[in-house]
Amino acid sequence: MVDAIHDRMQGVLGRFALLIGCHQRINRSYVLRGRQIPLCCRCLGILIGVAFAPLFAALSLISCTLLVLPLVADGTTQLCGLRESRNWLRLTTGILFGVAAPNVLIRVARYLFSYGIFHSIF
Repeated sequence: MVDAIHDRMQGVLGRFALLIGCHQRINRSYVLRGRQIPLCCRCLGILIGVAFAPLFAALSLISCTLLVLPLVADGTTQLCGLRESRNWLRLTTGILFGVAAPNVLIRVARYLFSYGIFHSIF
């Protein structure tokens, strides 16, 4: 039973990883029950954050911006070769980003619809 659930989750996460373009590098992923989770830590964090985003729907735009900044700082410093990020940090910054991003997108969509920008399209 547990193996069947584990296999099902591996399949779902694997398809999701392909859909979003996750690199799935083994050194940037967690291993569960001897198998690599098919999402890197950052993408896994974003997925977890998006799942919990409705609980934080009342966040202000400033709060959302502050939640996005750690991911930007972590990714930028790693990209520039200033340091190597750790998986726990990738997961944490991904969760923060995942909570903030849907809230920002909903606000932007409401703004665009309220001013009739999409009126001619829809």
